Amino acid sequence: MRSGKKQAGKITLQICIAAVSITCLVFFIHQVVTRRDDVGEAVRVTISHPMLIVVEFFLMSCGMTVEAARWGVLRSGFIGGDFKSDFTATLRSIALGNATPGNIGEHAGRGMSYADTGKAAIISILASVLQTADIAVLGIAGAAGLWMSGRDIDHTAILVASVLCVCCSVVCAVCAILRGDKMRDEVRQVRWCRVVRHSLASFCIGIIKVLLFSLQLYLLLTVDADCDSELFFAVLFYYLCITVTPRMNIIDVGVKGTWAIAIFSPFVSDARIMSATVALWLVNIVIPSLFGYAAVASWWRGVRG
Repeated sequence: MRSGKKQAGKITLQICIAAVSITCLVFFIHQVVTRRDDVGEAVRVTISHPMLIVVEFFLMSCGMTVEAARWGVLRSGFIGGDFKSDFTATLRSIALGNATPGNIGEHAGRGMSYADTGKAAIISILASVLQTADIAVLGIAGAAGLWMSGRDIDHTAILVASVLCVCCSVVCAVCAILRGDKMRDEVRQVRWCRVVRHSLASFCIGIIKVLLFSLQLYLLLTVDADCDSELFFAVLFYYLCITVTPRMNIIDVGVKGTWAIAIFSPFVSDARIMSATVALWLVNIVIPSLFGYAAVASWWRGVRG
């Protein structure tokens, strides 16, 4: 009886998340279509800066390399491996994470790159908790920067959103810890000083990763625009908002676009915001996922062979 109610609750939650994602996607598409001329002009401006495109792909590559290093530092505290395995695991985690609700597939993606698949997948949960903490720290800093900027921004909305985001982050982390019995077992097998050392190192590297992704979006938003550093605070806060918003990753460009319009409108035009959101989605999500699927396919061929 209890299991039936639990299953019904999961289905209800999934339906709600799907409804939110689809609603945001419809809203975002409607905004793009309604302002297609302005969005098209924003896209043309971006394309007219080939160096910007080069920089965006360079930063994407740096971000993926840093993510592989972040994962490798944490993984090395528990199991063996090398950077090649860590980079492959990162590609696979991106592909499977983006193809599954709640990024749950990223843990399987990392796990399949090592001999001890189960242990690697469990450690991956800890990696996700640490990444959420990175985003929370920088997002709160961004919200504080916006609060003190003196711009014509709804400070009440920032305060409420910040509190909700922090609460959601804490709840997600607590749930992961409470339900991670196997993860706690693995942690107990390693000295606590080693766990703390590797977790702290992974956390610090994760800060660099979030800053790289934030710089990518900032550059796309500020092309041919006169914006100050306060927009960068808004970008940091934006990443916190989308991280704690339940969404279906396959169609989450709608959620990202909706948040972007709400947060960045005081700084740049909506057309520039929509153009930047889609461009970043293509560079950071679609293209890395294609490489990730190729890495998953190579694993599948190895298993079948």
